[in-house]
Amino acid sequence: MISANTRGITALCIYSDSLTLIKLVKKKGRNLEIAGILTDIYLLCHKFIAIRFKHIPRADNNKVDSIAKRSLGLMYEP
Repeated sequence: MISANTRGITALCIYSDSLTLIKLVKKKGRNLEIAGILTDIYLLCHKFIAIRFKHIPRADNNKVDSIAKRSLGLMYEP
């Protein structure tokens, strides 16, 4: 969301395989375990003209998840 905002993107659709997260974000709910993440999301939402959150089943997200994990690994290699 920060990257999209920095690039001037005004409309965003965010997909997650965490149904719990998607439900909490849509209802502006609270969860102590991810309170910091939810707060960041709620604050950043106001920077977009249009923003949607959608659930994608984990089975359909394996390839993307693998790419993301590899990318994170590359960021932290010595």
